[in-house]
Amino acid sequence: EAYAVLGNCRINQGDVYGALKALEKSHQISPFNSAVSSSYLFYMAFHPDYDGARLSHENRAWGKFYADGLDQIAHDATAPTRPRRLRIGYLSYEYATHVTSFYFEPLVRRHDQARFEVFCYAGNEKKDGTTERLSTFVDHWIDISSLDAEAVARRIKEDNIHILISTSSYLAKHRLPLAYRPAPVQVCYHNRVTTTGLTAVDYLITEELVDPAGETDDLYSEKLVRLTHRCCYSAPAAGPDPGAPPVLNNGYITFGSFNNFAKISDSSIILWSNLLKRINSKLILKSSSQALEVSKENLIKKFEAQGIERKKIEFLKRTESHKKHLECYNKIDISLDTIPYNGATTSFESVWMGVPVMTIVGNSFTSRYGYSINKNLKLEEFVAKDEKQFLDKAEKICSNLSELDNLRGKLRNIAIESPLFNQNKFNNDFVNIIKKIL
Repeated sequence: EAYAVLGNCRINQGDVYGALKALEKSHQISPFNSAVSSSYLFYMAFHPDYDGARLSHENRAWGKFYADGLDQIAHDATAPTRPRRLRIGYLSYEYATHVTSFYFEPLVRRHDQARFEVFCYAGNEKKDGTTERLSTFVDHWIDISSLDAEAVARRIKEDNIHILISTSSYLAKHRLPLAYRPAPVQVCYHNRVTTTGLTAVDYLITEELVDPAGETDDLYSEKLVRLTHRCCYSAPAAGPDPGAPPVLNNGYITFGSFNNFAKISDSSIILWSNLLKRINSKLILKSSSQALEVSKENLIKKFEAQGIERKKIEFLKRTESHKKHLECYNKIDISLDTIPYNGATTSFESVWMGVPVMTIVGNSFTSRYGYSINKNLKLEEFVAKDEKQFLDKAEKICSNLSELDNLRGKLRNIAIESPLFNQNKFNNDFVNIIKKIL
């Protein structure tokens, strides 16, 4: 437990290398112990030395470790596979103001109630306005926050759910009820980094751009089903408008990254340092981490080791309101994607505020987020295959300020019309996928 705590402290300091060293030590002492398993299985995706195959192997090992000897719930084999009104159950421990809800709301609020009877199994202890709003879109809202995994599974079985869809985050403990197979068909949707590792999960919803057919299927214990785009972002109902690119007033380019500091790997720092040397520019960093002072000093030292002066790096304070957070995007011209674990919600926020995201396309699910987003926005010029192309493309983009200004003014509208934000199109795609599964 001490090593697990140390690992999470290192993450809060932005030190993924030290974190994984501690988490692996905890895991070696007691494999997949409850204190470490969720952090270990998630944060390894931040580490450049963990590729898709290793992520898959560790998650499958966890699934076998947990599910071996578990008594799964029996289902009536004679039950109809295509009921007249389908009972869909959604399971999450984050149905409050959380990134999960940003992607869940566009889906759940548009279900056809004549065709679907919707159940939500909410495990979040925190309840807020988002919880209340989400509950109005469904037929049955069940608070499972006080139940253990087996009790949750029993309740789902009692409700005779035809298809159970997990919409919770990466945490391994949030997958536990699925191992009991409380529904005859089980699906993983959104906010994951790799396979659930559970053979009881039948399908995983993804897309071609992040999981190319024939290239990544073997990395999953589930059968992959592909949407046009794997998720849809719920844009803020009210918020700031995009401002003019700050370069027009500053006379230099401002790059930025508002991702978790632990995602800023040594590979990212080397790449960004070469970018700062090549282009007259500065870099703004912002994170929700609590240990900002330690994180900042660690990052500055790494940039200095690459020949970047402290004055080139600016840190923004953590903002409590989402509106204030979005306003910070008006301080930067171009967002820089982290590698190998790309930004997700931060990238959606960035393009919503008119700020394009530069990325390098990788070979794993988590390293292809940025590619998928830019491809859907038809902004291939912001996608590179390697560091050389990244630097060349960035230099070309930064040399055309009128085009950068033009893009700033129209990017939000481009996003709204794309699959990334088109809620009606996404819901239709999702429903068609569910019909195919059944």
